[in-house]
Amino acid sequence: MKQALLKRTAIAGCATSVYFLLVWSDEAAIGAATGAACAYAYLKSLQSDVDALPLDYKPIVSLPMERIRAKMPPDRTFSISEEVDNAIARAALQAYGTVTQALKRRMLLVLLLGPIDWCVRACDRPNPAPHVNTAACPPECR
Repeated sequence: MKQALLKRTAIAGCATSVYFLLVWSDEAAIGAATGAACAYAYLKSLQSDVDALPLDYKPIVSLPMERIRAKMPPDRTFSISEEVDNAIARAALQAYGTVTQALKRRMLLVLLLGPIDWCVRACDRPNPAPHVNTAACPPECR
């Protein structure tokens, strides 16, 4: 199932990029290809992180699961933060868990999409705007 998900992601990314190239523009195709590559890398990273988890893993924070909780015993917890009685300590633990997840390697891919797109656009223009710093661009793009 994991390989099928990766294969479908790659196919959808390629198809979107080709569609944008044929219908829209080179820039749109580059943007779609960059997004597809980042989506594929994100999924690969997520799969490797999930595969490395021990079987008895309990996250610091979990999403609200009221429908599942209704069918479970009342003492069942899904995360470590639920086991903390002090509201301030629970909130601090929830904030720590959220920040820890946000700083995972795979989340940097999402943050890098903007700078990658900016660099591609800055280097792709024959005469970039005067305020654009093209020092990092190859000489043929300046």
